[in-house]
Amino acid sequence: MVAMLKVIATLSAAFFAGGGLFVSMVLYPAIMTDMASAVAQFRNMYRYAAPWQGSNAIICLLAAMIVSALTGDWWWALGGLLVGASVPFTLLVMMPVNNRLLDEKAPPIPDKAVALLKHWGRLHWARNILSTLGLAVILAHGLN
Repeated sequence: MVAMLKVIATLSAAFFAGGGLFVSMVLYPAIMTDMASAVAQFRNMYRYAAPWQGSNAIICLLAAMIVSALTGDWWWALGGLLVGASVPFTLLVMMPVNNRLLDEKAPPIPDKAVALLKHWGRLHWARNILSTLGLAVILAHGLN
C-alpha cells in the first residue's frame, strides 16, 4: 500500500508541476501574443486546467501525508505540503485575479486586462516554484 501511495504522490506531483510549467512556458506566452483575444484565451485555458491541476495538488498532498504518517519519513510530508501549498495560494492570492479575468459580465478594460494577465503570469510562476520544489523533494528523498 505504501509503495502505491508513493507512486500516486509522485505522479500527481509530476503532473501538477509539469502541467503548471507547460502553462507558464507555452500556453501563457501564446495567449499573450494577441492581446485582443488574450482574456478569452485565458478563460478557455483556465476552465480546462483548473480542475485537473487542483485535483493533482490535492491528491499529491493527501497521498504524501499518508505515506509520511505510515513511514515516519517527513520528507514525504514536506514534498506533499510544498505541492499542496498551491491550493491555498491559488484560493487566497490568485483567485481575485482569476475572478476578474473570468468575469464575462464586466470584463476588464484592455489596459487593465494586460496588467491582470501579467500579474497572473508572475503569480503562476510562484506557484510553479512551490510545486517543482515539492516534486524535487519527493524525487530526491522519497523514492528510496
